[in-house]
Amino acid sequence: MADVLQRVRARRHYPAPARRRGIEGSVRVRFRVRADGTVEALAADGGHRLLRLAALAAVRRAAPFPAPPAGLGAPVTVRYTMAFRLREGAAD
Repeated sequence: MADVLQRVRARRHYPAPARRRGIEGSVRVRFRVRADGTVEALAADGGHRLLRLAALAAVRRAAPFPAPPAGLGAPVTVRYTMAFRLREGAAD
């Protein structure tokens, strides 16, 4: 599922209002990838609301994903912690 995380990372964006206000933090994202690559049960917790919204938006922009490998079955649950750090200028 490394390709799923790579797609999410490529579509992340540090929200400008959070950047201006000096907001940093980590957001835990959970979702399931169905057999057709669509997303279900998308949720985020932790971190500031602006960061949670940005993390959810990154997953939505990255979807649809490649179908999970046949051996894993579907849907496949994905858990990912996205870190937002100002000194790096981007999300992790």
